Amino acid sequence: MKKLLMTFGLVLFFVSCGGGGGPTPVSQENMVVGQANYDQNPGQYAFYWTPTEGAVDIGTSYIAKAANENGIIVGAEFNTVSGDDFSLAYWEEGTGWTNVGQVDGWRDTWAVDINENGMIVGYTSQGLIPWYYEISNPSAGFVIIPHAAGQFWSQAEGVNDYGVIVGWSGTGPYDSWYYDTAASNPTTTVIDKLPLATWAMAKDINNQGTIVGYGDGGGAFGNLTVGWYWQNATTGAVDIDFPLNGNDSRALAINDAGTIVGNSNSGTGVFGWYWDPITIGYYNLLPTLPGHEASYPFAISNNGMIVGNSDDGTEEHVFWWTAADGINSITLAGATFSEGNAAGLK
Repeated sequence: MKKLLMTFGLVLFFVSCGGGGGPTPVSQENMVVGQANYDQNPGQYAFYWTPTEGAVDIGTSYIAKAANENGIIVGAEFNTVSGDDFSLAYWEEGTGWTNVGQVDGWRDTWAVDINENGMIVGYTSQGLIPWYYEISNPSAGFVIIPHAAGQFWSQAEGVNDYGVIVGWSGTGPYDSWYYDTAASNPTTTVIDKLPLATWAMAKDINNQGTIVGYGDGGGAFGNLTVGWYWQNATTGAVDIDFPLNGNDSRALAINDAGTIVGNSNSGTGVFGWYWDPITIGYYNLLPTLPGHEASYPFAISNNGMIVGNSDDGTEEHVFWWTAADGINSITLAGATFSEGNAAGLK
């Protein structure tokens, strides 16, 4: 579930329950997380935003990559001494940041997602080793996820509430996979690509087991990049048609209502979209902020809030969108550049 609850409303492969045990959500206000740069300070700071609090700086030298419905924010702390590596860290209301550290022997331990039970997934940027870490079981430390068969570089990209992790392996061509942490003997299971395709990169998974991602289109689409969703080994990967005049298209996240978000390159610019194969069946284009030329949605919450970046031609700025409210920018005092990575609840 990418950066909050990224789930899909179809029954797919069944998984056993797992992934730790977390607290019950006590508040239900939309939250956006990300990072920004101050005008006069080259250092990054992490932030969260809610409608009532606005943008809140939660620490210089941190980045915020994901959040869950319990208000836990996960990201990384930048090492200001060495100036060139990151450590896993997570933030909680009243506690602040907890620095977990790095995978032994590797720098740049990146978090990419967290589920409702406090299972964090990520990878090392050196060596591309995927891992998971459970807040409820810190003594277990980082648990390494095996590479897909025949591969030696991998990235974890998402995790659902059952502890099923998705990602990709390889240096090209790429294989997509899932890894069920609650299985009696977990294995890194490669999933099907589109027919005749040579590579695929999984980006997200929901609680029913639908995986979304993108790859080459194979014979049907030539060399173009195509978004897809995968339900089970029987139906395999299903392509998501290109929006309007778009060329390359990427599916990046999915929510419980079955809405997929992504972006497409039209040849004249990049635009965001959302797509629901159950009730809509076609693309809906996302607007850009006034005066901006491109939008890059990265996440969607269970209540339909889409979060991403909008490009004004010089810099990127955080936006959020709902069907009721349209597109809105998030103002970060003193910041010239900002990046929105995830939607959560606080």
